[in-house]
Amino acid sequence: MKIKYIMVTYNKRLEDCATLAHAQDLDLYIYDNSIDQEIYQHNLKISKTHNVTYLGTGENIGLSKAYNQVIDAIKTTDPDTDYVIMLDDDTHLEPSYMECVRKLPQPSNVIYTPFMTTNGKKVNPRYVNEY
Repeated sequence: MKIKYIMVTYNKRLEDCATLAHAQDLDLYIYDNSIDQEIYQHNLKISKTHNVTYLGTGENIGLSKAYNQVIDAIKTTDPDTDYVIMLDDDTHLEPSYMECVRKLPQPSNVIYTPFMTTNGKKVNPRYVNEY
């Protein structure tokens, strides 16, 4: 099963991104929305020392556009990708999460999102099969 991971960052040095520290052996795409040119150029240089695909323009195009840019790149370079998992730059990938990812069923046009609660109230569904 082919799984791609996307991390979008903004004005943060890559070495300060928790996700990158936990992303060994992942097919990780990074979109850098940094507008601080010093940080952007630093990240561009640092990205070459990691096994990641690095995208960005030195401008902040917004989160949804950044995700869509990466998804378009994945569809072009590896159209047989089964899953795309979107991460924040401060995501800690726990072993239990990675175990769940390994157990994902074969793709069937289903959307999975994180299960999130606020004050005990569900604010984001975990599984959606209709839209």
